Amino acid sequence: MGLTLVACAPTTHTTPYAKTPPIPSSIIKLGNTPTNNSLSRQHPSNSSAWVFIEGDGTPWVLGRWPAQRPIVKKPVAYPLWQNTQATALYLKRPCYFDNTSLKPSDFSSVKTLPNHCTANWWTTDIYSQGVIRALKAELENALQQHAISHYILIGHSGGGTLATLLADNMLHKPLLIITLAGNLKPIQFNHIHQLPKSTLTLPLLNIPQWHYFAHQDDVISYSAQNICHIQTHVHCYNLTDTRHSDGWLMHWPAIKKKIQYFIDSQ
Repeated sequence: MGLTLVACAPTTHTTPYAKTPPIPSSIIKLGNTPTNNSLSRQHPSNSSAWVFIEGDGTPWVLGRWPAQRPIVKKPVAYPLWQNTQATALYLKRPCYFDNTSLKPSDFSSVKTLPNHCTANWWTTDIYSQGVIRALKAELENALQQHAISHYILIGHSGGGTLATLLADNMLHKPLLIITLAGNLKPIQFNHIHQLPKSTLTLPLLNIPQWHYFAHQDDVISYSAQNICHIQTHVHCYNLTDTRHSDGWLMHWPAIKKKIQYFIDSQ
């Protein structure tokens, strides 16, 4: 009998575990040239990096049972990263990759996940401090190794949740946070999708934020997620001809232009 997977983001109550699963080195590209997994190319100083975080994929089966692996069927952040000419980092999420793959598990032949990768890392602990610590260490390493002075965070779906939590934990704050169909209210999201109860409320950050929503999104509700009335430096945009995981590449040239203008004005 086939099982139907419920898309996108669950959330978090943290369970203590002895070790945080390692992330394989993320992919950074300088201009149009990826450095693959090495992060070894020198980068000029005083520049800005665009940091991408992928969505949650399908971590739950029927909203009840943990999936065997958190498959991302339609990556959004990855093709945007590929179509970004600036210095760009595709920040790998713990337990979403094996130790050698450059791509998320749905479009590469991932055979074995790293040690310590159990289902809690993509279900109940998906936004936990263990995950944030791993992402923070990877990002700080990339910024230091390439002498990158400034960066922005761009996250799709649950990657937008992680971008917000990561920004809150970084000593060196991003210039800008951008979410695409972001899960900004995990408590409401889990309730609507009948997922395990969440107690996570995202922090209010004194950082410019642009939240883009898909007009035809059947996963993230714009009305349920809208937080723009809370802070004046937070802006929301509702994009037409866009679904949760479709249509973003069409809007990306205009969004890129706006981002670059913002960076240049800083």
